[in-house]
Amino acid sequence: MSKTEDAYQALKQDILFTRLAPDAPLNLKKLCAQYGFGWTPMREALARLESEQLVHSRENRGFIVAPVSEAELHDLTNARQTVELAMLRDAMVQGDEAWEEEIVTAHFRLSRFTVDAAKLTEADFDAWEALHDRFHRALLAACTSKTLHHFYDHVNAQLLRHRKHLAISPAIRAAQAAGADHDAVVARLAEALSLEGHTEIMEAVIDRDKKRAERLLGAHIQLTRQVFNAASGEQVR
Repeated sequence: MSKTEDAYQALKQDILFTRLAPDAPLNLKKLCAQYGFGWTPMREALARLESEQLVHSRENRGFIVAPVSEAELHDLTNARQTVELAMLRDAMVQGDEAWEEEIVTAHFRLSRFTVDAAKLTEADFDAWEALHDRFHRALLAACTSKTLHHFYDHVNAQLLRHRKHLAISPAIRAAQAAGADHDAVVARLAEALSLEGHTEIMEAVIDRDKKRAERLLGAHIQLTRQVFNAASGEQVR
């Protein structure tokens, strides 16, 4: 890969997993020193991230990480549900034996990474999320629409950092603290991280049980909203 591509990938991963927090200033000199790249590849990487709406530029003030909001978290969750269900329908029609094998393989790798919701750390979640993302992409891989795949990539990238900053990280802090909402937060985190839920989705998809697969996947996607509600002390809906 080129230096620009390397810089882009490094920055993007840190933005998506909120190691570079929303609204954080992105000082070019500091970024070059931190990541070990020159000004040109770093500027080009920031410009590319701006085109993907992960970075914003401010007139005469440089770049910042794009902000997040509760409203956008819910909007992105609904958008993900719409596009992912549409892609899953097509994938179940188009998918072959090789597609099924990739789903089973991705599920197996996810099953090998066990997490305890009550003791979850940021690093644990980041490692789990990489496997979780691979499982969902395996489900959708047989979808034939390039446009839907492109839209999914955009929505999923934005949703990851919203989910991490507004739902998962607060839930981790709440789960590690003694309080009235502790049990509710741990329960919602455990449900979101549950292998059982992913197993049910896998089985329904491979069986081509469209109604069950769509119902299970739709409910799974909405767990983000429930984790957010629990972490923020709102009534779980």
